[in-house]
Amino acid sequence: MGNYVAYASGSLELRRVADGRIVSVVPLQTKGFHRKREMAALNAMKDGGGQAGESVVKAIFANESKP
Repeated sequence: MGNYVAYASGSLELRRVADGRIVSVVPLQTKGFHRKREMAALNAMKDGGGQAGESVVKAIFANESKP
C-alpha cells in the first residue's frame, strides 16, 4: 500500500484595513503525504497554513521597511 499525495494551491491577498489597499498577493503551493487520503489532504492544508503565515510576516516586514 503506497502513500497518497495531496496538493493545495491558491493565493493570499493582504489588504490594509485603513484604506483597503492591496499590500501584497502571495501565491501558495504545497504538497501533503500520508498513507490515508484524508490525512494527506490535511497535511497539505497544514503546510499551506504555515507557508501563508510565514509569507504574511515577510510581507509585513517588507512594507514596514519602505519609507
